[in-house]
Amino acid sequence: MLFNKKEENKNSNILSKKYQLLAIDIDGTLLNDSNQISQKTHDALQAMKEHDISITLATGRFYPDAFYFAKLLGFSCPMILLHGALIQSQEGEIIEKQELPPKTVPILIDIAKKEKVPFQIFHEDFLVMEEKTKWNDIYLSFSEIKPIIVPDIREYLKKQKSSFAFIFLGTPQKMARLKKILEEKMNDSIAIACAHPNLLEIIAPDVSKGKALKQLAAMKNIPLSQTIAIGDSYNDIEMIKTAGLGVAMGNAPKEVKDVADCITKDNNHDGIAYFVSQFLACHRS
Repeated sequence: MLFNKKEENKNSNILSKKYQLLAIDIDGTLLNDSNQISQKTHDALQAMKEHDISITLATGRFYPDAFYFAKLLGFSCPMILLHGALIQSQEGEIIEKQELPPKTVPILIDIAKKEKVPFQIFHEDFLVMEEKTKWNDIYLSFSEIKPIIVPDIREYLKKQKSSFAFIFLGTPQKMARLKKILEEKMNDSIAIACAHPNLLEIIAPDVSKGKALKQLAAMKNIPLSQTIAIGDSYNDIEMIKTAGLGVAMGNAPKEVKDVADCITKDNNHDGIAYFVSQFLACHRS
């Protein structure tokens, strides 16, 4: 385990403290670059469960995707979804939610159409789009969710409940341009999550995995000091800073590593399993 520079003067016994809740990001953290959970990672997480630590997934993905991996790993804890906009039980019950302000959605649709950028909207359990472009198809190839295609998304949404997320898709250059436009035009009425260079995900203001971790810990009567968070991307920063023990993957950018208490190996070299091995070594009697 490589400790962050800010931890050099601290006691490395941070690993030996008591923890009750572990929150893990999916893409780039739980999964390797082949979008698989390695056997070492699988086995390591089973070992963590045997130490009475609840494990949850904290992801930008939707319920069907997160549930697939949670079931595969035998997790039972409620999950943090859509970058923290939802906390949802394994049975699909929404426990906490933060919806996009309704007035923002028409503006986002207008921007997408003006900039000629593919988009999709997530509300309730559905991913809605007006057409399936190559970008939508790429997104769907990594997801368990089934899309709904409608002729006029504005008309469709008039009869629906509020949306949880608005997703732009395209090249990294296009997403960078859109981010600037949104920051100038939308100001504080939205939050922008950047979990992948080909996506720009718009959620309710003040939503983050960190805030959702606080909520989930409070629900389970677990002190934040007894939580662990592991992630690799910019949308994991608040969660890593919030947790009692924040862990950055070796493949994380510098900005993520800089806020972490410690840094493990990358997702293609069983970073979670390596962290767990170090953690459990400190907890053996």
